[in-house]
Amino acid sequence: MARLSTEHKVLIVSRLAAFVAPSEIVAELKELGVTASIEQVFHYDPTAKGSDVGQRWREMHTQLRAEFLRDTASIPIAHKSYRLRELNDMARQAKLRKNFPLAAQLLEQAAKEMGESYTNRRVLEPADPVAALAATLGVTPEEITGALADVAGA
Repeated sequence: MARLSTEHKVLIVSRLAAFVAPSEIVAELKELGVTASIEQVFHYDPTAKGSDVGQRWREMHTQLRAEFLRDTASIPIAHKSYRLRELNDMARQAKLRKNFPLAAQLLEQAAKEMGESYTNRRVLEPADPVAALAATLGVTPEEITGALADVAGA
């Protein structure tokens, strides 16, 4: 095991806060002439199960992680409107160059972007909203329909 200086520990904590893989950090340290193990790097990750890293490193990691996540908002490609604008420009260029297969792929990618295919968020809509509402409320669909008719007639 290599003896890590404070400078190396700061590098490890800051890179872990930026979601860099421990194996990549080991490679970075090796380029600096420090041979560290993955276990040594994991030791400085307060999010790892069973981590007993000191309070100083825990606070530094928390602060740097928050800054990293906040900085993500300043990256244009992280925004849907920017990605769509870029896809639009690329599709136009592909069409002008008569590269129709590429233009079609870019149009499909834009459609997926609009349909949020690239996110984990899904909107579920029931086939029969009245039946779904009735099941949620524990009543029959006819009771729902009757209640709606009463409200509409009132």
